[in-house]
Amino acid sequence: MSEPTHAEVEVARLRQRVAELEGERDRLRHDAAQMEQLLTVVPNMVIRFDRALRITYLNRCVPPLTVEQVLGRPMSDFMPPRSWAAAAPVIAQVLSSGVPTSYAIDGQGPHETVAHYQTDVTAVREGETIVGGLLSTIDVTAMQRREQSVAEREAMLKLALAATGLGLWTWEIDRNRIIWDERMQEITGYPTPVDLAAYTTTVVHPDDRDLVSADGGRLLAGESIQRTHRIVRPDGEVRWAMVIARPTMNAQGKLAVVVGGLIDVTSQRRVEEELRHVHRLNAVGTLTAGVAHNFNNLLTVILPSLELVRRVVPGDHAAIVDDAIGAATRAAELVHQLMTYAGKRLPRAPSTVDLATVIERSTAVCARTLGGGIAIDCRVTPGLPPVRGDATDVEQVLLNLLFNARDALLPSAREPRRIVIEAGADTVDGSELAYLRVTDNGTGMDADTLQRACEPFFTTKAVGAGTGLGLATSMAVARELGGKLELSSQAGQGTAATLWLPVAEGSTFSRARPPRPAEAPPTTVLLVDDDPLVRRATSRLLELKGCRVVCAEGGALALEALTRDRFDVILLDRSLAAGADAELVGQLRARGQGARLLYFTGDALSEGQSALVDGVVRKPVNAEQLLAAVRARRAQA
Repeated sequence: MSEPTHAEVEVARLRQRVAELEGERDRLRHDAAQMEQLLTVVPNMVIRFDRALRITYLNRCVPPLTVEQVLGRPMSDFMPPRSWAAAAPVIAQVLSSGVPTSYAIDGQGPHETVAHYQTDVTAVREGETIVGGLLSTIDVTAMQRREQSVAEREAMLKLALAATGLGLWTWEIDRNRIIWDERMQEITGYPTPVDLAAYTTTVVHPDDRDLVSADGGRLLAGESIQRTHRIVRPDGEVRWAMVIARPTMNAQGKLAVVVGGLIDVTSQRRVEEELRHVHRLNAVGTLTAGVAHNFNNLLTVILPSLELVRRVVPGDHAAIVDDAIGAATRAAELVHQLMTYAGKRLPRAPSTVDLATVIERSTAVCARTLGGGIAIDCRVTPGLPPVRGDATDVEQVLLNLLFNARDALLPSAREPRRIVIEAGADTVDGSELAYLRVTDNGTGMDADTLQRACEPFFTTKAVGAGTGLGLATSMAVARELGGKLELSSQAGQGTAATLWLPVAEGSTFSRARPPRPAEAPPTTVLLVDDDPLVRRATSRLLELKGCRVVCAEGGALALEALTRDRFDVILLDRSLAAGADAELVGQLRARGQGARLLYFTGDALSEGQSALVDGVVRKPVNAEQLLAAVRARRAQA
């Protein structure tokens, strides 16, 4: 067999090469088909372009465009001018340098909407020559919207946390890792987080540690908690905090993480304490008003009866009756203080007060009482304007403050013992106010005592040494005059009490009117009171002065008496069980034929109630006071 010729060998080689190329072609076609399938499912839009920036390949189109409408056209036709202005320099740089890069642009979205694209650009080479480029673009519109929504929610959460002052913390159980936010550090005062054990023994107030420790056990058992407790900051300040915590379990049902919040509720706690204090004082005031009213009626019987007895007892027993009258008078003043505190005292006529005169008169009155071992320093601002109020009320408040200062100085070992009285004026919240301040360097008060100092019947003095009504009535008088009483004190350092009063609009002072000449008392008096003891004592007192008195225990009997007789004065108990309202007053006036109608009461009356009658006689009343009131009203007839 002859050997193949050179031509035959070359033909066989060429056939083999053709087979190899056909296999390579088929493999490339297969790979291209797979790549085409892959490019149809990837989220990216892949665009190939030539150096003229015309689109030569596109794996998908944005509706309503089709691939046939896009191929061969410039890329700039499918980008908003603003987006193309940003993309063109980047593409030109890649075609020039061959270095891949990325950029973000806005482009045409579905149905002519604007979408946000993140694009990677690379050069396409044939050998060493760059013949075009390839864009891999992904629509990140939804992602950006989600990121924007998350950012907005985070901003809202931060705003809410800032508004509420809530501090957030996380406890990873397995690693015992604690995470605090900045607000937690601000509330507690600790710059680094501490675990539950350290928090309980270091941050929590000693009196609340058992409760917080028990809450830790509940959290480990998978229970949620909500607790208000006290914390002690590193500087020693005690604050109230409310903690809310909720445990989270993992897939195996084991405790994994506890998430919680801490909020400073010190201000709310103080407001709650103040409200409870106000409610307690209101309750005491209501009880006080009721007791004072009944006590007034008893004194209305006691005082006139003692005065009647005083006229007939032997001389050697007169001192006993005088002591009893003195005690009853002091009891009446105590009732007056109780009524002042309860806001039930009779209103005084408006006038103006010169604080310098009040200080001068008060210090003169109590100079001996304060004792020679106490130095008094008076400091009055020159030209001090007068204040609205009653001079007697302001003087009584000042005397109360001076006597309290004296009592605080007596047990004090500090020298020299000093009381400073200051009077001046200042603008507070836009209002011109005058102040009267009494400062001592006595024993002072701790925080608990200071908080209760103005409560009625609260006193630190020995039994029998004080009633506990001085500051309570002073506070009530200040409130009634449109001012306020402020106390500041520190144990062992002394106390400052400041009475603030509104400055009077004018500078004129009220002058007492000269007393009217005494007139004969009314001939006949109709006494209407449902308390038989009051009726008997008051009628005896009036009859002793020559009055003819007819008693009635209620409105119906009073109206009957008016049909049978004529009276000069009608004394009407304001607190009749059946009522002494405007209707009864009108009926009494209609049948009274010009009789002067006086309310007989220990309660405070509104302007409308006072306007119903010709005057008010306050219980308890002695003989001279009652007769003076009757004569004064008779003189106006």
